[in-house]
Amino acid sequence: MRPALAHALHPVFGALLVAAILTASILLVGEAGRLSHWETQRAELDDIRYGALDADEWVARLTTVAAREIDEFEVTPENRPHIKALLTRLVDRLIVEVPRIMTSLEDGGDNLVERLFGSTANRTVELLVDASGLRGKAPEIADALIDELQQPETKKELVYMLHGALESVARDTFAEVDRSPLRHIEAAYGCASPAACRDTLGVRIENADRRATLLLAAMVAASLMLVLLAFVRFRTQPRFTASLLCIAAAALLYAGVGAPMIQIDARLAEMRFHLMGAAVNFENQVIYFQSKSILEVVEVLARTGQPDMLLVGGLIALFSIGFPLAKIIATALLAFRPGSGAPGPLLRFFAWHASKWAMADVFVVAMFMAYIGMRGLVGDQLGKLAAAERPLEVLTTNGTSLEPGFWAFLIFALYGILMAALVQRWREEPAADR
Repeated sequence: MRPALAHALHPVFGALLVAAILTASILLVGEAGRLSHWETQRAELDDIRYGALDADEWVARLTTVAAREIDEFEVTPENRPHIKALLTRLVDRLIVEVPRIMTSLEDGGDNLVERLFGSTANRTVELLVDASGLRGKAPEIADALIDELQQPETKKELVYMLHGALESVARDTFAEVDRSPLRHIEAAYGCASPAACRDTLGVRIENADRRATLLLAAMVAASLMLVLLAFVRFRTQPRFTASLLCIAAAALLYAGVGAPMIQIDARLAEMRFHLMGAAVNFENQVIYFQSKSILEVVEVLARTGQPDMLLVGGLIALFSIGFPLAKIIATALLAFRPGSGAPGPLLRFFAWHASKWAMADVFVVAMFMAYIGMRGLVGDQLGKLAAAERPLEVLTTNGTSLEPGFWAFLIFALYGILMAALVQRWREEPAADR
């Protein structure tokens, strides 16, 4: 009774395992897509063009430094004589320049009335300057200016004027940065600032990453149990078992090509320099960020419309999607093929030898090596930037990482090898032993 019950429950258990793999694969693609989307949005918030490459950010930081210096400026008995001497020379120069400015009126006239008016105005100014004794009152005027500079209202006005001057220079020198992507992200999540959106996205990314890890673990566990079950039941129920194996393989392939595989993230953790004794720094500046799945890469290449890009996209789709899918279909056809004779060359090629062309295992190794290479390349370039001798402190961060799609494709590659071995072993057995 017990063997009969076990024999009846094996198909049910196998179907449940396939359903679990299929569900986990679909959920993983969706979860990994959301994870990639949120990571891309967070990288957009930290993009360097909104920070170290934005003239408005420099204006704000330089104004803050200047405001601090102006606010902390104090006239002391030690520096007052020096300041007074500078202002006295400036006032003397201005007093001397006033008659010269008025002389320009005399030189600019074309008729007798204008020349007479200019000459009279010039002499009048000279008489007023002499009569009022301004030429000898430069030190008193300098003292009055020093006292005025100490007033809080005057300091605020100086900061305001300096800020306006810096903004004017920035507008005339640099192009305005388009901040509409930031506004769009803030509106999407109801955030009051990029920092608030960054915190919101951080929580979502952490939760999504944890869910993706659990889904991958479930896929590994279910795939292993399905292979073990197939190893035991293939002889007695070959067609049903092969169907389960092929459906699960298709689900794993979908997860591998539909979820992002690698994330390239190069950023400046901190860039700092000192100005007038104050530290001016920019933190977490993203230089480059990209996260794509195989399907997204093929789509991007196809959209270019360029022949060479179309060729590359077609080859990627053929060897990473087309051949593995053909292998799954050929395996199913081979299992349902009546008789024990040798299969045709085309069916035999795709079922047993297409892996040499699909190269799923080679693709996984290539992706891992690309990950190591990109991580090393980005790290080396950022390291050179940080090590360069300059009055600028730079701390770099290399966030290149493997994404859920890579691990899903790795599971598919290993699963495909085991599945092909099981089917080939069953087909090569004598009919009497089945």
